Amino acid sequence: MRSDAGSSTELVHVRLLDEGTDVWRPTTAVRLADGRFLLLPTDDHDPATESWEFPPGSVVECELRGEASEEMLVVVRFATTTEAQHRDPIRGMLSDFIIAVKIDPGDTAIATEQLWARRVDGVGYEICCIPFFANDLALGDIVEVDADHRVQRVVTPSGRCVFRAFFDPSQLGNREDVLDRLTELGAWTEWSSHSMVAVDARDAAHGQMIADYLWKQEQLGRLVYETGRTRTDA
Repeated sequence: MRSDAGSSTELVHVRLLDEGTDVWRPTTAVRLADGRFLLLPTDDHDPATESWEFPPGSVVECELRGEASEEMLVVVRFATTTEAQHRDPIRGMLSDFIIAVKIDPGDTAIATEQLWARRVDGVGYEICCIPFFANDLALGDIVEVDADHRVQRVVTPSGRCVFRAFFDPSQLGNREDVLDRLTELGAWTEWSSHSMVAVDARDAAHGQMIADYLWKQEQLGRLVYETGRTRTDA
């Protein structure tokens, strides 16, 4: 997993949901330079069978709890952060690492985005999520990172396309219909928030189909959308 320079890995405990009583899952976390923690998944983590109060990839705050002889470091809250996080990455089960990419400030407070990834020996990291804010990156791209595990360049493009759809308060009622239709069209999706969804298309032809649909929905006033590209080169 990605860690900041000078950071260390520590054992922490996360509360499990829907267990009927207090159950804690021990896992590891990277202690960041400012005292926050980057929560890492266990080797066998499966969100379909075990629901964590704070999902892997979250930046959190921890406190020591229990008697002196049995103290444990417990995750207590999400930390205030300007780093976008993926709660349910589309290929999270394939991921074994979290990298990051710097975000152009523009009109957002987000400074960096976490990207779930899979190590590809001798090549780099394959992106396992649909980017929320990072442009010119897509699911399946193999990227090169620096010593701080921040993306530097795309080594092998996947050929996939990324779109983002935004719903203002008056458009939130359209989300379910739009999501159902995107699924029918074969698109994959990840929600960044209740009002923004990232959309993946498998190739350029599929991307044109998705773009045509989103454009029509925008013309009808049901959403606003954008592409995930700033470059027009291949």
